[in-house]
Amino acid sequence: STPKPSSAASDVYKRQPPGAAEVEEFIEWVLLKGVESNRKGHVVRTLTGSGWTAGAVSKRAIRGASDTVRGVSAVCKESTSQHRMIAMNSQSTADSTSYQSLDFAIYCFPWNSVSYVRVYERGKAFGNAAKAYSESAVVQIALNDAGKVEYFVDGLKLMTSDQTVTYPLHVDVSLHEQGASLEDVRLSLIHI
Repeated sequence: STPKPSSAASDVYKRQPPGAAEVEEFIEWVLLKGVESNRKGHVVRTLTGSGWTAGAVSKRAIRGASDTVRGVSAVCKESTSQHRMIAMNSQSTADSTSYQSLDFAIYCFPWNSVSYVRVYERGKAFGNAAKAYSESAVVQIALNDAGKVEYFVDGLKLMTSDQTVTYPLHVDVSLHEQGASLEDVRLSLIHI
């Protein structure tokens, strides 16, 4: 089933940019199941029907806290029907298309004709880490200098995870409906 927003969802976030992480390289996908990447930074579900049965995994992985790749960003365009997740995940395989298998994810979804983003970790929703958006939202998942995962929407921090990170971390997407897509998917790099 599709995750639903909780009644506790609110705009609780702090104004903190993701530090020195800069969005740069487009993702190169290696494991694609029911999706296509038909231009740089774009991934779309081609599999018919709906369900958390289609996704893709990045070739490049974050190998540790000192890696120059520190996360991922993408654009979620406003939608009244698309359910999409982008994540950093340690168990990325062609079979890990369900949102429940994603370690650190941002979920872009419609609810009552409004587009929202919400944080998910290993299938669990964080209702207090949600935000409504219009037109499009730039979502980012990044490792901070302490090795903790942080979630951002349009540069505003939603939350810092208290979960332990297991490496390597791949970028992993899960797309629910045919035609569901993410735009401008890129790796976030830190310059030392």
